Amino acid sequence: KDPEDSLKKFMEKCGETKKIKNINTMLLEQDLKMLSNMDVSLSKKRIKTLFLHGLNDEIVPYATLLAQCPQDTACIRTHPTAPHALGSLEARWCADQIMDFLKDQHHFF
Repeated sequence: KDPEDSLKKFMEKCGETKKIKNINTMLLEQDLKMLSNMDVSLSKKRIKTLFLHGLNDEIVPYATLLAQCPQDTACIRTHPTAPHALGSLEARWCADQIMDFLKDQHHFF
């Protein structure tokens, strides 16, 4: 497959509309291999963890997130209209959620 075309399609599904310039395809391939070898099982996590999720996420559907999150330690906050690129498209909302989470956990404040 064409890495640039694959990245373009992925970004579109994320909700990103900006064209990415100067893609380092070798680095992209290395990072994708690294990610494919990572153990990202959430069920092993036993610390309170904040998950921010856009309900219009086509990459990681909400049901998938719920199935993977440890119910006893997960704090899930959902944005009603955001896609997968939640952090870049709704940065202020994300920052507010993180600050509220930290305050609720009595961290730093």
